[in-house]
Amino acid sequence: TSSEALGAVQEQAQDLRLEIEGLRQEIEWLRQSGGDSDVLRKLVQEKEAVARAKAEELAALQREIGEAEQQLSAVRHELDSSKREADRERAARQRAEAENSLLKARLQHAEDRRQADL
Repeated sequence: TSSEALGAVQEQAQDLRLEIEGLRQEIEWLRQSGGDSDVLRKLVQEKEAVARAKAEELAALQREIGEAEQQLSAVRHELDSSKREADRERAARQRAEAENSLLKARLQHAEDRRQADL
């Protein structure tokens, strides 16, 4: 369902957040523990590039989540409207049936009185 798909995308986004946080911690650790070697700087740059790519992927997923939530909201609103309309129709039908029963009872009563008067 759409809700399940949204849940899966939200889970992917959470996984990306955790990966990004792990990369940031790793980058910070490398900066603090390393020194000034070219190899270390290159490694930090590579990790930063991966973190940026993951952040862009996360932003895309967040946009997708927002769009899916809007679509789900619209569908829920439409379903709620349809349910309210069905409830109104059911109530109108019940009122009509009750009125019909009342009219039948009155007609039967009038018929009974007419028969009694004959």
